[in-house]
Amino acid sequence: MKNKIKWYRRLYLDGEGKQEKLLKSLSDGRLHPGLYLLTLPSNRENLLDILPQPVLFQEHYQRIPIFVVGACRGRERAMELAGRIVLEAYRATGSTRVDSYLGDDYTDEPLSPEGPLYREW
Repeated sequence: MKNKIKWYRRLYLDGEGKQEKLLKSLSDGRLHPGLYLLTLPSNRENLLDILPQPVLFQEHYQRIPIFVVGACRGRERAMELAGRIVLEAYRATGSTRVDSYLGDDYTDEPLSPEGPLYREW
């Protein structure tokens, strides 16, 4: 998989389960059907996009840049995490513009949860 993925340095991760295992799943290049990524919106009508990780293997997603801000297991948990991110942005800025709130602090690889640069929910 040769995606143009950029990872938010303070990646939001689901607090359920082991973050280290989740991060390993994000970078091992295999399909993980229960894994969901929260990305900056693909259009102006969305606040965030929620993508099942396997869609990244589709040709369309191989060509476009994707900015991942969060990851978790399960669709419902992904929706909950997205809501929390939007609410956090709104409380901090008075706007639901998550991209403006998070800024441009992205890297080429997801960072380890052992450092302070991840957020657990």
